Amino acid sequence: MEELVRRELASLALLLRRTPRHLDRIATIIERGDLRARVSLLADEQDARAVTRLVNRAVLALLGGVVGVLSVMLLGTRGGPTFTGDTSLFQFFGYFGLFCATVLILRVLVAVLRDGLS
Repeated sequence: MEELVRRELASLALLLRRTPRHLDRIATIIERGDLRARVSLLADEQDARAVTRLVNRAVLALLGGVVGVLSVMLLGTRGGPTFTGDTSLFQFFGYFGLFCATVLILRVLVAVLRDGLS
C-alpha cells in the first residue's frame, strides 16, 4: 500500500510541476484576447424540436386569439348582406371564425396537456 501511495504522489508531483507552465500559457492567451469558446445553440436535435414545438404552439395560439377577436368584431357589426333569413353574412363569418378560433386554441391546449401528462 505504501508503494502505491508513493507512485501516486510521484505522478501527482509531475503534474503539479507542469501546472505553472500551463497557467502561464492560459494567462498569455487571455491577455492577447485569443481565448474563445464555441457554444452552439440548439446543436442537439431534441432541443431544436422543443423550440420548434414551442414556436408552433405560440403561433397557433396567437392565430386563434386574433381570429377570435376579429370574429367578435364581425358579430358586433350591424348590417351586411343577408345570408339566409335573419342571418347576415357578417354573422355567418363571425360564428364560423369563432368556431375556428376555438378549434385552434383547443388544439394547443390538448397538445400542452398531453405533453404535460406524459
